[in-house]
Amino acid sequence: MERACPACSVDMRAATRTGDEVARNRVIRVGIADDQPLVHRGMEGLIGSADDIVMVGEASEIEAVLELVDENPDVVVIDLVAKAERLELTRAITERNPNIGIVVITDPLGPDVPDEALRAGAKGLVARTTPGGQLLEAVRMVAGGNVVIDAATWDVWRETGTDASPAAIIHLTGRELEVLRLLARGYTNKQIADDLGVAEETVKTHLMRIFRRLGVGNRTDAVVTALRAGIVG
Repeated sequence: MERACPACSVDMRAATRTGDEVARNRVIRVGIADDQPLVHRGMEGLIGSADDIVMVGEASEIEAVLELVDENPDVVVIDLVAKAERLELTRAITERNPNIGIVVITDPLGPDVPDEALRAGAKGLVARTTPGGQLLEAVRMVAGGNVVIDAATWDVWRETGTDASPAAIIHLTGRELEVLRLLARGYTNKQIADDLGVAEETVKTHLMRIFRRLGVGNRTDAVVTALRAGIVG
């Protein structure tokens, strides 16, 4: 690797744990959404090379992909040509089953795309030029509950800045930072409360303060803003 990422074991940015922390004793079931036969064959061969990942199905049309989602894969990798269709499918999968991790593969990303994809429900953003081994690692990390962004996309995205003011970031308390980092890991309010040993109502109070200080209105926007600002990751 040209450079190491402090938050993960490959040249990617992850919001939470390293790849080593993802449980590898189970087989990860992956569905593929692509509309390019050559890409499908390459993806099938790549997944076939991994002992801990199996392909459970592939589809190119949104409705067919949603039928595949009903098979409860752990991760769906979306590799559709049109950006609008990628986002539409990401939203549809999230609405149908929010527990499925979504990895979006795309051509060089504009600075607005990560925001849109994360808000739509994506947990992984990987450029099409990313080596196959790193794509597999992204799948593993997303299956383990991480938010993963490849290094090139991360650099472009971070250069665009953040809507969160420095003052807002500085004035997050230590407990609020703990809550925000658990939120980025996909924890529910109850899970955050259990992890921190506090009441669920206390977590709700922390979240309201975090939203106000970051200038956001919901959990997803809080995580997106935290990623952009470097508060998590």
